[in-house]
Amino acid sequence: MVRLDVLGSAFAIAVFLLLYYAAVGNFVVYFSTVFGYSEQRTNALANWYWVANAVALVLVGLASDRLKVRKPFMIVGGVGSAVVTALFATRATHLTTDYYTFAWLFVGIGVFSGIAYAPWMASFTETVERHNPAATAAGLAVWGWTVRVVVAVSAAFIPVLVTSVTPLVEHGAEVRIASAQAAPALAVVDAHPGLFAELDKYTPATVPPALNARAVREVGTEDLAVVQKAAPQLRLLREYGAEVQKASKDGPGEWRTWWWICVGGQVLFLPFVFVMAGRWSPGKARRDAEAHQVAVDRELAALAAAEE
Repeated sequence: MVRLDVLGSAFAIAVFLLLYYAAVGNFVVYFSTVFGYSEQRTNALANWYWVANAVALVLVGLASDRLKVRKPFMIVGGVGSAVVTALFATRATHLTTDYYTFAWLFVGIGVFSGIAYAPWMASFTETVERHNPAATAAGLAVWGWTVRVVVAVSAAFIPVLVTSVTPLVEHGAEVRIASAQAAPALAVVDAHPGLFAELDKYTPATVPPALNARAVREVGTEDLAVVQKAAPQLRLLREYGAEVQKASKDGPGEWRTWWWICVGGQVLFLPFVFVMAGRWSPGKARRDAEAHQVAVDRELAALAAAEE
């Protein structure tokens, strides 16, 4: 099994499916942190991908078996998937992209992925059988372990590349809530930044009388009470606000980089189609099948004659 067509095609399909792994493990995180979708809304959006992919897998599998060719389907599916995934990547930084734009992009990705993947599965076993018909299980094991390695590496790499996920997941929601609750207090603080920078050096009980009198004079008792009431929210914003704000700004671009890596995996899939077993022409594939059947019939006849 240590051959270019077996190992190479196993690696090719593993990187082709990078977007699939991200859809399974990261779509909820991506759409919730970048677009503010709920978990239910993201899962509903992902269903467009799963349903389209499932239907395409079945229909294209039947068509490929009927025509007896795999490679044309793989090329069409690979190119189409890369193009639509590239369109999806270009929308990663556009926060105005609506739900149904993503839904139709996912339908396209799901359909083209199915067009590529179903024939690939058949072609892979045929490629293994070209070397050793008895080694199909070993070939599938090579494929399985290759996929596992690529999944593990991609899962470990995403947090390194998309560093905005951690602050947004851990503190994004509470920072948004604190910002809304502390909005009146923030307006007061922003109007007197120097004064509140001085007040922040002390606890409420240790503020020097002169500074306290200045605060009452410049801000007013009522507005000071508003700021004091929002003290917990303001403290949270001071601690995590800047980090969350930076993550919100950087997140779409970081995710876009990962989606372009997924496009690269789909492009890398294409050249390995040419080393796999199988014909490009349905006519030639049909003649091969007929010649194979003639050879089988001849061998069976020879065996029957020998037994007589």
